[in-house]
Amino acid sequence: MNSVLQCLARTEELTEYFLNGVYQDELNSDNTLGLYGTIAEAFGDFLQRI
Repeated sequence: MNSVLQCLARTEELTEYFLNGVYQDELNSDNTLGLYGTIAEAFGDFLQRI
C-alpha cells in the first residue's frame, strides 16, 4: 500500500488534479455500485496532508 501511495503521489498530473479540487466536481456519489467517492476523498485528503 505504501508503494502504491508513493507512486500515485509522485504522478504530477494526478497530484495537481486532486490538489486543485477538480476531482470533487466529477465524483459520482449516487452510484450504488461504487463507494460513493470515499476513496477519491481519502486520497485527496492524503495529498493535502503530505
